[in-house]
Amino acid sequence: MLVEKKLSLNYETLEKILENAEDLMFENISVNTYSEYDGPNEKVRMEYTDLEHPVGIGRKLFDGKETLYINKEYYLKNKDYVDSMLVKIVNKLKGNIGLDGIELINEDKLVNAITTNENINGIGFLGDYALSKEMYEKIKPHTNITQIDTEKVSKELENVYDPIISYSHKKLYDYYDYYQLQKLDVLAFFNPKSDILDNMENLKYLNKDATIQIDNANMGILDSFITGLTANNIKNKLAIKIDRNNKNAFNKTIVPKIQENFSDVTVELSIGEKYSLDEYLAYEKRLDDLVAPALGLSPLERYLYAYNVVKKFKPYKEVSEDMDRMESRNVYKILDNEYMVCAGFSALLIDLLARLGIVAKEMSVDVNIGYDAATKNNAAEVSATALIERHARVQVLIDDPKYNVHGIYCADATWDNDMTDDLYSHALMTSEEHNTLNRENFMSSDSTKRYVEILESKNIEEYYARVNYFLDRSRDKIRKYESEKIEESFAKNAQKNLQPIIDVINKTLYEDYHLGNHNFYVGNLDRKGLIKKTVNDLLMFREPEQVTEFAIKDKLKDNIEKFKSGNYDAEDEVLAPILGYIEKFNPSMHQEIKNKYPYLFARYASDRKTMYRQGFNEVIELTAPYVTSMNNNKISGDTILSAVKELYKVYGLDNVEDKLEETRKVNEEWYAKDHPQRMKITSDGSEIYMNEENIFENGGKSR
Repeated sequence: MLVEKKLSLNYETLEKILENAEDLMFENISVNTYSEYDGPNEKVRMEYTDLEHPVGIGRKLFDGKETLYINKEYYLKNKDYVDSMLVKIVNKLKGNIGLDGIELINEDKLVNAITTNENINGIGFLGDYALSKEMYEKIKPHTNITQIDTEKVSKELENVYDPIISYSHKKLYDYYDYYQLQKLDVLAFFNPKSDILDNMENLKYLNKDATIQIDNANMGILDSFITGLTANNIKNKLAIKIDRNNKNAFNKTIVPKIQENFSDVTVELSIGEKYSLDEYLAYEKRLDDLVAPALGLSPLERYLYAYNVVKKFKPYKEVSEDMDRMESRNVYKILDNEYMVCAGFSALLIDLLARLGIVAKEMSVDVNIGYDAATKNNAAEVSATALIERHARVQVLIDDPKYNVHGIYCADATWDNDMTDDLYSHALMTSEEHNTLNRENFMSSDSTKRYVEILESKNIEEYYARVNYFLDRSRDKIRKYESEKIEESFAKNAQKNLQPIIDVINKTLYEDYHLGNHNFYVGNLDRKGLIKKTVNDLLMFREPEQVTEFAIKDKLKDNIEKFKSGNYDAEDEVLAPILGYIEKFNPSMHQEIKNKYPYLFARYASDRKTMYRQGFNEVIELTAPYVTSMNNNKISGDTILSAVKELYKVYGLDNVEDKLEETRKVNEEWYAKDHPQRMKITSDGSEIYMNEENIFENGGKSR
């Protein structure tokens, strides 16, 4: 249905407008009699003028600019008269003038009057008019005109970039217009999405000396981006930052395209080291060569080959205090120096395994290095809290039908680092073994981020128990932190006049929530804490006197609901390592979770709170069978030695059987020393000790 409305105007004659033109200050002249637009429930025709009232002044409907309206029919009947009057009126105006209506725009006299008036510095073309080359060339010589506003240009002007044309400032690529692209030194993308592939043809306007920087791109997007640059003949310098986990895909699919089409390329790894492409590829070849002989072996054999390379790469040695710690941790740096610590052993192992198609993930644990000192001194006991330090290990997925080995195991090449003996005592530990070594101090860290133990549960019940244990532990720490933060913030605002706000809160608590003077415990924060948090929230952006009673009640209600439903940050902390584990070892399950619960993957924690508790519980239920099934299968000593035998053949040893027997004996000794007992840590932290057989003893038969 079409509804007709009338725009409120001050109707005048052109003579009267001419008389007062210097004071009227209107910005547009329009000969459009009406406009139509869609209202909430109907189509609306807004009429401006009619033949009875052909001329009027009022605000333009959508942009609010003061406009001189002339009835179109009246204009066409009286064209010469109106044009002559408009020229006289324009000669008295200042600022910018917009023309709405093709009849006005094509009138040479009017355009000439605008461009020759030194007090007018801008001309606009409204409506559907596309600026023509002819019109542009008429205006361009007039230096007083510094701005031509138009949303459209003719085809002849599409690639003519002149700063005075507003169309020239449209975004050509990403957030940049032509002039910004011309001035850029660095065009940078951080964690880019597929939208960087849009309008790539406009990168031809990018400053030729600019560097295109791409950080942590998905390999598919990066591949398409490099292809797009090549297709559009863009040959700028490239600075590409990649995660070390993506190096193989980068080397295989993207490097050949870069080598063929770009001459100046820098590669930065997630560890923060920058290399020219030639330097990067030289290091990569050295790493490829380390494991090239293992490419034809089975998965377990490939894994043990890489493990052997790493554990015998060099003796453990930390840098001195005045040196860069990355010298002992960076994969490339340890290729060229004498330093290497646990993080270096783990990083090198993960890197080599990726080249062999073995999925691996770094993990961090707490260890009691006091055990080593006590063992050397023949001490009878080892303090459970002595010399606790962080230690790097690796989780590795082995799926090998040849040896019937299928599971996720823990590897510690650092603790098998021996330049003489061939040790495998820590090569393929189950979750239980990894957690119960003499040097392990399970659950010792105060950090709320130590949740890797959740992923080492032997059954679903234990998985649930551990999830709840860490959930409660995280909540306790978060609540303590929040309480302290509230106290600190409240103290800062104490000098302000807070009593009226507190009175409203107390009254609301008493009347709406029937709390009276009793302590109200919600989420481990008492009534006093609830009041303080609400006051602080209200004062974050305003002064006390600006806070309305409605705002107080609304914020109080919001906080009560938050406290009653628990703290979502705890779920976020606990779920993060589980999702990381699933992403690495079961990508299809991770994608299923991502599709069903996209809010769990939001960038900001506040965005992840939507329906978080329901999503959290369902993800725990979904992941429990997979996590627990992949952590139970102990590998026998016979199995390990059978695979090691194949390595010895690859090495070309003449005395394989003798060497194998020597390896069995030395591993029995080390295993007995480091694995004398086992313990299971329950969700409440209590310890249950159990005796376990030596997997290398008497052939090490599996249980």
